[in-house]
Amino acid sequence: MIAMGILATGAARAQTAGVEVASAEAPVELAAVDPGGPGGAGAPPISTTAAPNTPPKDQGVSPKKKAAERRETKLPWRGTSFDWTNRVTAQTLGIGQDYQSSNPYYEWVFSLRPRYYVWEDGNNTLSLRATLSAYTELTNSDSTTKEHELLIDDSTIALVSSFTLAKDGEYKTVLTLSAPRYVIPTSKSSRASGIYGELGARAGIAQTLPIRDGEAYFSTATLGFRTSYGYLLSNANVAVDSDLNRPRQDVNGDTVPNDQLGAATLAQHRATAHVSGSVDIYRDVVSFSTEVGMDFFWKFPLLETEVMTATGPTEIPNQDSGRLHRSTFFNVDLSVVAIHDILTVGTGFESVPTQLGAGGKRRSLFYNPDALFYVALELSLDGLYLEASGEQGPSEVASGR
Repeated sequence: MIAMGILATGAARAQTAGVEVASAEAPVELAAVDPGGPGGAGAPPISTTAAPNTPPKDQGVSPKKKAAERRETKLPWRGTSFDWTNRVTAQTLGIGQDYQSSNPYYEWVFSLRPRYYVWEDGNNTLSLRATLSAYTELTNSDSTTKEHELLIDDSTIALVSSFTLAKDGEYKTVLTLSAPRYVIPTSKSSRASGIYGELGARAGIAQTLPIRDGEAYFSTATLGFRTSYGYLLSNANVAVDSDLNRPRQDVNGDTVPNDQLGAATLAQHRATAHVSGSVDIYRDVVSFSTEVGMDFFWKFPLLETEVMTATGPTEIPNQDSGRLHRSTFFNVDLSVVAIHDILTVGTGFESVPTQLGAGGKRRSLFYNPDALFYVALELSLDGLYLEASGEQGPSEVASGR
């Protein structure tokens, strides 16, 4: 209904402004529009050269005015979007291997991604970007205090520079650097674990290649690689909660108050390496993309110490070999532009298995019980604003969404 309303509005505007000249053999020069005339902005000028009763010349079909083109506007906050994603686990849909017990999971995720360009020189830009997200589980949650509780996720803010290294027709090489990049601990779990945030950087490069230049189907493809690093800022090496005051025994056997939430240490260093690819199936309207990679986590070290046992003191060494953890990432996505420059609908599958599964076996890259199917709607807020104001964004902005 939204799409029909916008199309009807565009059709009404085209009828008001006029259509293109019907006869190409007899081109007619159009008079300039007089913004200050009696008809206001966009009204045709009043003719003063012909008498009111002068019959028109016999030209067959009367030429009509050309449609008024919308003014191009390059907004400093172009690329700002709002997403609504529906995600459900493969286990909930009954897809994949058998499981030990039923734990269905279906959630809504809402994300606002503001963007503001602070500098631009040709195809090179510098922008400030952020991601603000919230989610709610619509099934019976096993982690929230209230039913269908809306939780705020960790937020991200970054200064992103983009450089077009080479461009020749459909060939284009773009380098993107996000530095600094800071993850703000706005989620309840991060705040309750003594986490202050994560400071890091991200770099990516994308190469666009022509496949069938000028064709409607499968015209271009894009290959990309991105990597990132983050350092965790926290109150301790393990998750702690200042409101917790639980009596525990220390290494000497004495009972002391303790605020530690668990025995596992936090991830001190985080790094990623992902490759991606996409293909334009039909005229920048239908596209397919995939991404695969690996994430690395180096946990905080534990200090060497001694504990008292029944047979005497025993030294506990620092186990550096257990600090490194890995997880793989796999995603496929099919997206369709439902309303040009305003609404995009995407559906896909995402799997983020841990390195080891049940029985110590490595999990498959393509499936795990917590793998997610999703349907997402992305609303381009700048495109919606331009449509409402009767303006349009530059073509390079529209094709880069």
